[in-house]
Amino acid sequence: LQPASMATGEEGGGEILRVVLVGGLGFLGYHLASEAVGCCDVLVAGRRGSVRGVRRRILKEMESMGIKVRLAEGPLTRDFLEDLGGDVYVHVAGKISGSYRTQWEAHVGLLSRIIDVASRLGSRVVYISSILAYGRVRGLARGSRVAEEDEHLSGERVYRSYHSRTKAEGERLLKGRSSDLGGKWCILRPGLLVGAWGYHLEWRLAKALASLSLYPSASYRLNVVSARDVAKAALRAYEGGFDGAWVHLAPHHPTLKEMYEMLCSMVRGGKRCFGVPVGPILSLTGPLAPPSTSLAAVWEGLEAGYMFETRILKDFEWTPLEEALNDFVGWLKST
Repeated sequence: LQPASMATGEEGGGEILRVVLVGGLGFLGYHLASEAVGCCDVLVAGRRGSVRGVRRRILKEMESMGIKVRLAEGPLTRDFLEDLGGDVYVHVAGKISGSYRTQWEAHVGLLSRIIDVASRLGSRVVYISSILAYGRVRGLARGSRVAEEDEHLSGERVYRSYHSRTKAEGERLLKGRSSDLGGKWCILRPGLLVGAWGYHLEWRLAKALASLSLYPSASYRLNVVSARDVAKAALRAYEGGFDGAWVHLAPHHPTLKEMYEMLCSMVRGGKRCFGVPVGPILSLTGPLAPPSTSLAAVWEGLEAGYMFETRILKDFEWTPLEEALNDFVGWLKST
């Protein structure tokens, strides 16, 4: 494949960017691909062994939209990535559970190979990180409002889970190799994603409880964003709009009770739902969860209670939380 920037549009217009979504065959990858397909040459790269369950349906949906998918038989090597000829490489791959080495490979090892390839091709790198990469800052009160740092990962950080630690290590690696990339890199830090194709565990559990007219109830604050909004913001990143920066994507801060009660009501067609108090359970099990588990990562964010804001996307029109939840419910009803 030749870099898409060597081609022009049908009308002989400007260059068409080839955007390679590495590890993009999933919930967020679907939204990134569908949002960019109208303006970019989108290519999704992944491992053949990861195509199972809902991802099989996502693959078929992507192909029906004309999105190209390239699957490797094993790990995504430098040669495999370089052959894709991307103008922009987007690191989408992520794991929220598993051993330190497993998560390090997904968030740091793979990113390192992407950076090697991008530096040789002169490509841009966009790293989809997480607000959890912020960790817990010593001396910063629980529930504080946090905008993008003036210094990258400044302050003394404490990491409870392998997920947050390795995401932060990936961020540091990318910034540390800025000169190799000519400054063509950025970091996007989304909060909890909501929208169509939300097959992740938190949404499967919410669906199961809603079927019983129940929802998890607790006063912990969440940081939530529509998956569509992440995809729209990413379009600016592909063009270099955020080069050298990291951007928080978490405009909504409902309590766990507020969000899941609203969701349950939508699923039940407006019927009353009943809260299951999960706060005491979380406060007991969260601190004991091994760092390799998804519970440790979830508890880390809930316990810190930070509310993430952005100074960079002041003009962005965020999808209202109710509309984002409705996207998820609509998808549920169509499956």
